[in-house]
Amino acid sequence: DQMGVVHNSNYLVWFEMGRTEYARHFGLPYSKIEEEGFFFVVAESHVKYKKPAFYADELIVRTWCTDLKPVTFKFNYEITRKGTGEVVAEGYTRHVNVSKETRRPVRMPAHIMDVMK
Repeated sequence: DQMGVVHNSNYLVWFEMGRTEYARHFGLPYSKIEEEGFFFVVAESHVKYKKPAFYADELIVRTWCTDLKPVTFKFNYEITRKGTGEVVAEGYTRHVNVSKETRRPVRMPAHIMDVMK
């Protein structure tokens, strides 16, 4: 915005980047999940803004998975300012594993569950 503060909608984009890199880091890029016939649908999102992020800030997105069940799971996020470690925002997204074909919730295969752990 005019004050140089990052717009609030960007945090959800950064959450998506965090979970994309999380899966890639553990050898399961999202493209592979889709190739296997699944989508991780966002069912809920929450952001708690702690301090403003500014245009020139370098930020770090820390991502981890919790509440892992056969069909649902939760990604948690912490966004910090690089250098100072100040927490800028924190939040989570809840996901449902759905079949690419039927668009209905389905159990995750064991090898995907193992990566998510």
